[in-house]
Amino acid sequence: MKQSRIERMLKEVRVNNYGKIAVLTIIAAVAAAIIGLTSMTSPELTAGQAVTPTVVISDFTYFPGQYVNKATGPSEHIQGF
Repeated sequence: MKQSRIERMLKEVRVNNYGKIAVLTIIAAVAAAIIGLTSMTSPELTAGQAVTPTVVISDFTYFPGQYVNKATGPSEHIQGF
């Protein structure tokens, strides 16, 4: 008897080798476990620790309100080429 088109297509996409799927699943689980363990055991870094040469300027404070806007009007249009 002749197979229908749907049956032929299902046969083409059917999984026949479950061993490869099992190996890939195990590899993915081991990789996820390793990443999880390393992220739990590693100390958290702050922004100061990420940069090795740290320069601290103690007497510098930035407050934008202390600067006066000296613009009197809109600037000139920049001419294109």
